[in-house]
Amino acid sequence: MPGSAPGAYDDHGTLPHYPPAADRRAAALDQFATPERGGVDFADVTDTLEREGPAKFDKSRPELSARGSRGRT
Repeated sequence: MPGSAPGAYDDHGTLPHYPPAADRRAAALDQFATPERGGVDFADVTDTLEREGPAKFDKSRPELSARGSRGRT
């Protein structure tokens, strides 16, 4: 981001209006409960991703890099 961007936003920018978070809390909580109702332990999924995700990404990085390089001309 250019150094002038924050000042320009302060001078001219606007944020879209969103309803207060409290108005959306029930819907958000319901989205997280949906996998649980289907038998998915959402906390276990996120814990596993946090624990194993970086190593799996690092392991696949050379292949992803090679694929990306082949696509460039």
